[in-house]
Amino acid sequence: MAIDDSLLTSSGTDSVQSVILDWQNETIELLQTSLDNSASTGTSLKLRQSIQPRQLKQTENGLLMVIEMEDYYKYIDEGVRGVGGEKKGGGIFQQVAPNSPFSYKEGVKPSVKHFEQWARTKGLNPFAVRESVFRKGITPNHFFSKVMTDQWIGELSTRLELVGANNIEIILKNNLEQ
Repeated sequence: MAIDDSLLTSSGTDSVQSVILDWQNETIELLQTSLDNSASTGTSLKLRQSIQPRQLKQTENGLLMVIEMEDYYKYIDEGVRGVGGEKKGGGIFQQVAPNSPFSYKEGVKPSVKHFEQWARTKGLNPFAVRESVFRKGITPNHFFSKVMTDQWIGELSTRLELVGANNIEIILKNNLEQ
């Protein structure tokens, strides 16, 4: 069942489009705040700045809403398992994300360029930081999954029902590659 065109195009705060745009903007603010609260200091802010809305798009079935961000958000959100191994001075590297669906592969270290800015703001050697991250992994911070809960997504449904858009199907695709 299609949405009544009058609901889509009516002006003011009572249109479906207005409700979706308001929710989208609130979601972006929540994601940015969540990232601010959970990210370490000295980051490039590239991920935060990449959290942007795309223009609503009319499709065959209704409206398409997209919030874009750098693809690596999923690794920051869920963390990355390190490869582990033994430390030169003895002992083993402690995994910081043992349950993450993502992991580094033995012999395939990430580029040091990803760690240079952060390491320098901390006064650390970027090669040492890369080695530590490769061995221990990346600690998950759940900035995305703390915001995009069933309850928050349900809030959009509730708001849409208030403007008479009862026949809305909400699908959020989180394309986490495993």
